[in-house]
Amino acid sequence: MSSMSSTLQAAFAAPPAAYRGKPFWSWNGALTEDELRRQVRILHRMGMGGAFLHSRTGLATPYLSDEWFRLVGAAADELATQGMETWLYDEDRWPSGAAGGLVTRDERHRQRRLSLRWYAPGAFVPDGRECAVVVARRPPHGLQKLRRHRRG
Repeated sequence: MSSMSSTLQAAFAAPPAAYRGKPFWSWNGALTEDELRRQVRILHRMGMGGAFLHSRTGLATPYLSDEWFRLVGAAADELATQGMETWLYDEDRWPSGAAGGLVTRDERHRQRRLSLRWYAPGAFVPDGRECAVVVARRPPHGLQKLRRHRRG
């Protein structure tokens, strides 16, 4: 058997952490450091190569709080101690980018859109949520005299 074949056979027989399974480790309920470390040791005994730390519905520890990050650090420490990889799933549940509702809780951070509406002259009344108001004449063949409306 060649040296390369022996190396590949050994790697398949006992793959390093990078090539072992890594489950989505669902975090819910009230998290404690002792419990997280205990669960890491169970994952290690199961032959896992690491875990994706993933908050889920029912999480009692506030997402992205100081306590959350302390516990992430403790789990990462235990995973490293066991020779395993730590992956942090970037979102509280999903969709990604909303930080479990923290981003969109403040209306200023919500999705914006362009909305085109036609009003009779003098009929438009701003309500403060507008990003911009554009005034134009609409004759039969397209827009004319397009200009941005000044607030106030």
